[in-house]
Amino acid sequence: MLIVGAVFGAVLAFFFVAGPLTIAMAIALGLSPVLPIIGALTQWQFPVGTVGATISHILFSLIAYVMAAIATPVPTAGPVTVTPAGGGFPMPWEFFERFARGWLIGMNAVVTLTLPFALPWVFSGLPAVSLLLVAASPLLAIAATFIAVVIVIPAFAPGVAANSVYAGILGWTAWISPPTWPATGLGLLVCIVNSITALFGAPVRWVPEFWTGSLMTHGGILYPFWRAPAGYNLGNFYFLDPRIGATTPEFIPPAGGMAGGFIGLTADGATLHETGHTLNAAAFGSWFNYVGWAHQNFFPPGLNGGPRAYAEVLAEAHLRDSTQPWFPFWAPPVGLTALTPNAPPTFGTTTVDGLPPGAFLNYSAGASLTLSGASADADSYPAATLIPGSPATGVRWVFTTQPAGAGAAIAGATTAATTATVPRGGDYTLAFVATDGAQLPTAGALVFTPKVVEAVVSVPIVAVVDQPFTADGSMSTAGADLAGAALPLTFAWSVAPPSAVIADPTLPIISVTPSETAPHVVTLTVTAAGAAGTSHTASSAVPVS
Repeated sequence: MLIVGAVFGAVLAFFFVAGPLTIAMAIALGLSPVLPIIGALTQWQFPVGTVGATISHILFSLIAYVMAAIATPVPTAGPVTVTPAGGGFPMPWEFFERFARGWLIGMNAVVTLTLPFALPWVFSGLPAVSLLLVAASPLLAIAATFIAVVIVIPAFAPGVAANSVYAGILGWTAWISPPTWPATGLGLLVCIVNSITALFGAPVRWVPEFWTGSLMTHGGILYPFWRAPAGYNLGNFYFLDPRIGATTPEFIPPAGGMAGGFIGLTADGATLHETGHTLNAAAFGSWFNYVGWAHQNFFPPGLNGGPRAYAEVLAEAHLRDSTQPWFPFWAPPVGLTALTPNAPPTFGTTTVDGLPPGAFLNYSAGASLTLSGASADADSYPAATLIPGSPATGVRWVFTTQPAGAGAAIAGATTAATTATVPRGGDYTLAFVATDGAQLPTAGALVFTPKVVEAVVSVPIVAVVDQPFTADGSMSTAGADLAGAALPLTFAWSVAPPSAVIADPTLPIISVTPSETAPHVVTLTVTAAGAAGTSHTASSAVPVS
């Protein structure tokens, strides 16, 4: 059915897409030198043939996409179950999916043959360049034929699509394949805008992905900041949210309706998924990717929206996150083979001051914590295989919650063995997480809950001798116990000079009567009940007149 679909798509493209496009561009190029005014109108005022051909291309791409998307039974995770080559009679749904996929391939191959006319037309505003390209039309025709053959090969030999060498050739040829230009052209514009913002301080890095001939832009300002961090592809350009880490997991605090949490996908790992979209555009054309974008973002899960969109499952075959669905068409250029999904990373022994997650951790305000994390990745994919010499996992320690204004600090947040400080009293949540570049461990993050004791002393600005003043320690805290109840505190007050009178030094709030006109230093030591009786001491001076 792939071959039948390819022939059908080629015939449609010949009569309704490539034919009208070729005629329109040939007229534009032919009239420009002879009748400049008419030629200009033909070029710049959207010739009827070009508009009709473009609409036909979009419509046929949409129909083929919908047919494949409706037919394909997408699982919640893992590969779509297909009949292997030589493995028996295909399942009924496969006839429709294969026909639609072949349709897209055949149509895309024929539209690519417009290259000898398309390039001179694109540069018709630069007469010297356009004439040079017209002169090079025989070479362009050879290039177009080569690209069309590359595109159509998987219709006759489906297993070739999983070959990394083939994928590399296909990705590079996409640069001069006309069906990819509506995406790659917009991608170039977005890349330029993001690059300009780098001049004004926006964090941007550019990473060429040589295998498929793509360019990553990581950062900039053109990203969906109102949604969970992600990436998007425009032909041979792809863009990654600046909130995604380059090689380590990132923590996104809850905000703006987003739940927040850890992002296991890194920019380097996301490269494989996004270049899967590059291959989609190269094989099926830009309109396929645009239709897939609409399917992903505007349709509910019941209609296979989100990561279950047909374009997404094809692209995900190039990465294979174990929690995502994917169609066995493309394959990773490194690491995994056959129908193998990514193996999530795992944790080794991870402790805070030698204690495991779930243990009761009690500290005095200002204490230093010793953090020791360990993680591993069984298949070293994708981080270590994609970038030789890269660690198999990237790690991060982060305080996901802490008392307001505490300013808890971690000396090396992306280092497995490091230290942290807890300056204020109260409840903290400290998490350790790892990523292999594609995803987090199936267990998520390891969580520690330090409880910090802090004595807080509030006294008046000035006091009068022999007149009592109030010292308030009720804001002191030790956080909550594992059941959520506030940890009880014991209070021990003292005053210097010792001649001052304290009514009851064991209460949270005391009355102090100064005995002389000298600064009185009020000191409070609070001790948390249980947990080794951790204590903290604070003092405050009161001028006495």
